[in-house]
Amino acid sequence: MKLQKGFSAVEGLVIVAIIAAIGFAAFSVIGNSDDDDMSDDKKMSQTDDSFPLSVSFNNLAPLAQGAYEGWVVRDDVKYSFGTFNTTEAGEVEGAWAFADDDFTPQDGDTVAISIEPEEDADPDPSATIVLAGEIADGSADLAFPLDVSEFAGQYILATPTTETTDDETAGVWFTTTGSDTSLDIPVAPEGWAYEGWAVVDGAPISSGLFTDPSAADFFDGFSGPGTAPEKPGEDFVANAPEGREFPLDLRGGTIVVSIEPYQDGADPTGPAPAQVKPLTHAVASDATDHTPYDLQVGTDSVPSGVAQL
Repeated sequence: MKLQKGFSAVEGLVIVAIIAAIGFAAFSVIGNSDDDDMSDDKKMSQTDDSFPLSVSFNNLAPLAQGAYEGWVVRDDVKYSFGTFNTTEAGEVEGAWAFADDDFTPQDGDTVAISIEPEEDADPDPSATIVLAGEIADGSADLAFPLDVSEFAGQYILATPTTETTDDETAGVWFTTTGSDTSLDIPVAPEGWAYEGWAVVDGAPISSGLFTDPSAADFFDGFSGPGTAPEKPGEDFVANAPEGREFPLDLRGGTIVVSIEPYQDGADPTGPAPAQVKPLTHAVASDATDHTPYDLQVGTDSVPSGVAQL
């Protein structure tokens, strides 16, 4: 049986309220010096005792492209304390600095960490805020902008863009009916997008970025000539990238939904899957097409942090 076409539906937006309150769209910015810092994956912090702010992170993964940038917000003014990246070794390199020597971070309202593109010439922070928290009693608990603990969803294996029924396990679709989304997740906040993945033989291949789980994703380059559901998903049947053979049997692989930085229609951190992967499922070797399979929710990949002022 071929999946039929058609479709629409949305879930509520869940985003840490403080990020909306920061208002990273219109404001004054106090730029940082040209210092480049490095922090790390599991637990890392700025260790310069002379700096009036220390930030430690849990599970903030290294960026292959782009950089993190730290901000202290006071009223409508954003003060950068430098760009940095995380390292596999768990070390902090370089020294953070405020361009305004008279600024006291203890007088701020919020601490935020953004993701900035390579060779970023814009002094303003991007909309991709990876961590943020209000300052209270000399510290700020830094949280990711989405609570993924309530995420849920299903997928099916199907190839609606081909006429043959011999390749039905070479496509993944986040709909079980063709007309409704099977992802119980909110619309992605500004600066972020979701991305579907099939991991086969240890190598990930994208099924497309999307911001609205009830609408089509932004990619159909591997699909066939037929009409696809207007929902996230992809048939892996055409235009195989180097090193792949299509149709790509997804049985024995893993289906993943990740949360990706999203700026100007692209991911500034590169084509590889980002750190936060809240929904996954190992596809059985004997999985059948057009059968709904539950995605498993996980919070282990979500970063957090604490700022001490």
